[in-house]
Amino acid sequence: MSNKEKIYKAPVKLHQFDYQLTDKTNQIIITFPIPPGSTKEAIQVDQGENHLSVGLKGSEPVVCGTLYSPVDVKKSQTVFDTNGIFRVMLIKKKPKKWPLLIFSEYKDHIDPHSLVLKAAYYEHNNEYSVSLDLLKMAAEKNHFTAIFKLAAIYTEYSKFKIQLDFPLALKYWKMGSDLGHSDSSLM
Repeated sequence: MSNKEKIYKAPVKLHQFDYQLTDKTNQIIITFPIPPGSTKEAIQVDQGENHLSVGLKGSEPVVCGTLYSPVDVKKSQTVFDTNGIFRVMLIKKKPKKWPLLIFSEYKDHIDPHSLVLKAAYYEHNNEYSVSLDLLKMAAEKNHFTAIFKLAAIYTEYSKFKIQLDFPLALKYWKMGSDLGHSDSSLM
């Protein structure tokens, strides 16, 4: 096997929930923190009109799946910043806000971090039932932030206008603790 054929093994795996998503009417910007010392060649991007996969070579992708709506591949771009940031800018073919980054008719293929970000958006716009549903979907995928937030909602958040449910909150605290979430283990 020549040097060109060797598979890059990333020394540090990107955490699948660390990216940030900015959704504008005509574009989506996904910002990934990258491990110190990583080079542009260590990042693998597979982008098409309807799909996106981004991650470190040799590791599972951070984002992978069918995009919510088609993008213009020729106008979209990636930017590697030596300050530890990698950005993917997707130009939408149809200008509109997306409720999710990754879409699939199968809920197992929906990106949980995208669900949490959208839940925050709906909470900010006082659409609490939509926010709650998105958080539950993300919690089913073991997303720490969603689990922690749901435990808190069922314990104290009155703005969601739901009945407090301490046994359900305890279930979420335990779920977070079982997954190694340090704040959940304090309960």
